Amino acid sequence: MEQQRSRRPRQQRGQAQQNTPRKSRTIKKLLWVILIFEIITAIELLALIKVLAANEQYAGKLGRETVSASTSGVQNTEQGDSGHGAKDSQSNAEDGNKKNAAEEDWKLVLVNKWNEMDPDYVPELEEVADGHRVDARIADSLKAMLKGAKKAGYDIYILSSYRDMDKQTYLYEAEVEEWLALGYSRRGAEEKAATVVAYPGTSEHHLGLAVDLVSSEHVALDEGAERTEGYQWLVAHCHEYGFILRYPNGATEITGIIYEPWHFRYVGEEAATEIMESGITLEEYLE
Repeated sequence: MEQQRSRRPRQQRGQAQQNTPRKSRTIKKLLWVILIFEIITAIELLALIKVLAANEQYAGKLGRETVSASTSGVQNTEQGDSGHGAKDSQSNAEDGNKKNAAEEDWKLVLVNKWNEMDPDYVPELEEVADGHRVDARIADSLKAMLKGAKKAGYDIYILSSYRDMDKQTYLYEAEVEEWLALGYSRRGAEEKAATVVAYPGTSEHHLGLAVDLVSSEHVALDEGAERTEGYQWLVAHCHEYGFILRYPNGATEITGIIYEPWHFRYVGEEAATEIMESGITLEEYLE
């Protein structure tokens, strides 16, 4: 009996010692839960503060806009019919200026490797010679230039005029194949081809404002064309008819196209005269 009595306290002490770590772990868990709850509460409180601040700022802005609108309304009312008439006159003048600018801009549209044109654009075309077509607005000027050359004793022929996307694509791909045959990579062949035949969508021939011209003295499209008297006449007089030598020698970095003594572009007499007399390119003129 005494031995049993003496064992019970020891057993109770053992159980108490075992329960102490369990209580400690429970308290720690509870503290972690409380800490996490406080963190979440703080985050939500900060978010609420930001929302309230944003709402207050928006309300202030809305109030200022309302006052501004009210003031503007008063001013418009004070102007009366005379104010509207002045605005209408100004609007009509601006529309007229825009229309005049648009009528002039078509002559100076810049199309090159850095400025693609609308692929759906097709100008109103007119036949000028041997089935060749150009923008109807330059047909008379081109005919006059060919007639002027003829009068001076030179037979100038058109080898290329307006081209649609399909024709340009065909010519470009054919040029790429030639460079591939020389051992260039696809990318290298495309880059080389683009300096000779413009990439579809970047050719002036799409505009109907460009023609490739040769003299009867030399009908090939190569640099030999510059040695003909017919070419010399064109370079000296093309500006009188609104045309320029579009890709002059030494300007490839500016135009993106190699020297082409056969490629002439219509820009109008005023711009053509300044460009040819200054010895600059269309890119430089437009700058």
